[in-house]
Amino acid sequence: MSEKIKVGVIGCGTIANAQHLPMYSKSPNAEIAYVCDIIPERAKKAAEQYGGKAVTD
Repeated sequence: MSEKIKVGVIGCGTIANAQHLPMYSKSPNAEIAYVCDIIPERAKKAAEQYGGKAVTD
């Protein structure tokens, strides 16, 4: 088995929550390592729902 690709998502708004984050979280080949947004609450919510570490910078 190969190692998963670690993914960082920048921007946790509508498109990320509708497309990118759900797809990465369901992929057997990807692992969400970081979610980043300038609004800390938005990054924290995405990390709680999809995994990864919430960051703002």
